Amino acid sequence: MKKILILILLPLSLLADVVQDSISKKEYKSDEIIVIDDDFNAVQKNMNTVLNSVDDLLKYNNSIDLISRANFASEAIVRGYDQNRLSVTIDGMRMFSACIDKMDPITSYIEIENLKASEVSADKSDMSHGISVGGSMNFITNKPLLSNDFKIVLDNQFSSASDYYNSKGKVNYSFENFAALVSYSVKNAGNYSAGNSTSVNNSSFRKENVKLNTLFKSSENTSHGLEYIYDHSADVGYPALIMDTRRTDMNMISYQIGMKNISDVILSWDTRIYYNSISHLMDDYDRSDEEIMNRAVMPGMYMPMDGNTETMGFLTKNKLLLGDDILKLSMEVFRMNAFSDMKMEMLETGREMYLINLGDIETYSGGIYAGYFTQLSESFLLKLNGRVDYITRTVNNEFARAIAESYWGDNYTANNLQLNTSANLQMDISEVESANITLSRVERAPTHLESFGFYIYNIADNSIYIGNPNLNKEKSYSVNLGYDYNVDNFNVKLNLYNDYIVDYIAGLKDDGVEVVETFAQSFKLFQNIGDANITGIEASLDYNMNEKFGLLTKVKYQYSQSLKYNESLPFTPPLSGLINFSYRSDDIVSVISAEFAAEQNNISKNITIEDSTPGYVILNWRNNYKISDTFTVRFGIENVFDKYYYTHFSINNLPNLGRNIYLGLVVGL
Repeated sequence: MKKILILILLPLSLLADVVQDSISKKEYKSDEIIVIDDDFNAVQKNMNTVLNSVDDLLKYNNSIDLISRANFASEAIVRGYDQNRLSVTIDGMRMFSACIDKMDPITSYIEIENLKASEVSADKSDMSHGISVGGSMNFITNKPLLSNDFKIVLDNQFSSASDYYNSKGKVNYSFENFAALVSYSVKNAGNYSAGNSTSVNNSSFRKENVKLNTLFKSSENTSHGLEYIYDHSADVGYPALIMDTRRTDMNMISYQIGMKNISDVILSWDTRIYYNSISHLMDDYDRSDEEIMNRAVMPGMYMPMDGNTETMGFLTKNKLLLGDDILKLSMEVFRMNAFSDMKMEMLETGREMYLINLGDIETYSGGIYAGYFTQLSESFLLKLNGRVDYITRTVNNEFARAIAESYWGDNYTANNLQLNTSANLQMDISEVESANITLSRVERAPTHLESFGFYIYNIADNSIYIGNPNLNKEKSYSVNLGYDYNVDNFNVKLNLYNDYIVDYIAGLKDDGVEVVETFAQSFKLFQNIGDANITGIEASLDYNMNEKFGLLTKVKYQYSQSLKYNESLPFTPPLSGLINFSYRSDDIVSVISAEFAAEQNNISKNITIEDSTPGYVILNWRNNYKISDTFTVRFGIENVFDKYYYTHFSINNLPNLGRNIYLGLVVGL
């Protein structure tokens, strides 16, 4: 499909421009690419924006919703698929969350000041960065620019709803064939206020992020890049969960070499090696004795938990010109280790117990991808995708093997071969109309947690989950129909999709486990529960009225069903959308936006336990005022009428922020 670029100068009206690739119009990478920063004139094009965070950015993708567990680290889901059913990468590199309670989704390690673009392939038309039954999501980070000798941007902002302070910035320096880019972010927030001035206790957090990139051009067509990211968070309260994050540390480093115009056939070649590690510590030491003694799970004890993942990988990709056609090839190999354990410290006796939740699960994976682009005629474009991945997982920890023997026997290895294909056909109906269809067959191997997780508590259904190394792969058969009408300053887009999922994986109650006083919860074993179906529609209207005024509307609806239980799948989005009205001049940008969702009564009762959620409408007002080429003021009010609301994706109905007044100053030198 065509690339949709939402420049961060324009999210003010969030007007999407349809552009063609450099070689005719044969290449289209994914169904939506949101571009944040296309050069380093950041006062005008990056930090001078009405969007304050990655969460704000992702909301403008019509396929994405956000799961909330705190005032921190929302988890992006695509068409109802959570992170387990998505391929999520940073610059194509794999990274795996360390927390078994999903406190650290991959998006939590990305800040908007070091992000250039996000690529989302909800229709599975792009498999180059990996693929899963829910599609793929790749975050492209900023790189240094050789065109700037020295540029610096500083941005400081205060928000009222949580006494939130955020200081961020970036510096670009270049000299001859060398360039370096440094960005940073420091965040500090107290407990936040929900609507109707409702205080949400235990919701404060601290977070820091630093990113360093260097670029060296050894020749006109050869470049070398070194990238390092460090992310740290501490004392993060999770009011929707029974634990809080004590601290998290993420380190990522990579080296990349790229070559272009190698020959008349080889247009480009790019290779990267990388390593990343995540350490996550959580505990309940800050919770009151009353809460600890009376909670539903493991009352009367503290439960400090430690989680770690370590990933190293290699990936290489080539772009070839075969006559008038394009062939993309890529290969990746990675190894990942995951470990998680917990202590149980009795409040009254001081006695301790010990449990391993992930017993050093070692994963090896190798994948090969090919994408073929051809123009069948003046009006028809065809893209064919094929990808093969082999994944093997093993439990290395002997103690973990011993305690899980009653479930798994001596089966401590799970092997899976994934065969994935898709075809995308695009037709130009006229100069202003186009349509497309994507057909795909995608397989998903069970995650390391679904295969070998042990005693994983899920607060949503008050159940304890146990992995199953004998799971079958999930398989999805999908069709996506798209229509695009684009004339002058008026654009309409429509997507219809249907996913049929075979061998859907979920937890089923294990009646063979005897419930005891310490564990009064249901025990669930991950199993294939049969087939499921997801159907949905996404539509948008984008109208640039004149040079100053713009209107954007987006709406979506989804229906899902588990055939076994005849009920909705978890996290099925309700009818929802947004309306943006914007004003833009040389010095002022002002946006009034309304976000809305209908009530959701199509819920899951067996796979998990959801409740119906009410509808809501909230109003936001965001502004930028450019005082000079050096100074820009950012200010606005979110949730103007202080509406008390929560989304269908709020764990335990955690309320969203109430009225939030923010003020910021951007300095660019």
